[in-house]
Amino acid sequence: MQLPPLAPAILAASLVGLWLPDFAGFIAASFAASLITVFTFVGLAVLHAITRGIASRPLMLAALYVSIVPLAGLPLLLASLLGLAESVLNIRARVAASRPPPPPYSRILNNQSCQ
Repeated sequence: MQLPPLAPAILAASLVGLWLPDFAGFIAASFAASLITVFTFVGLAVLHAITRGIASRPLMLAALYVSIVPLAGLPLLLASLLGLAESVLNIRARVAASRPPPPPYSRILNNQSCQ
């Protein structure tokens, strides 16, 4: 999932629009809430991508998701900030570029060792 490059600017405009009166402010709040939710999901996707290949990944992700329940605001805020940073810095692509390529698909299917 990758957001368009204009998404952070739309979020900024909708946050500024929160100070508009009446219905216009309500519409801006709806846009802001929706975009923050989307950035949160992107941030969680970044966490899944950057922990790929780490032995303790299941434990790390379980701790993250369990911490969301009692601390609802902070982990989700951090995930949305990470999603916002992803849309600007392309973190997943940078991490993927620093990893070795996966073995060819045919070797995986035939259960052959990669030499």
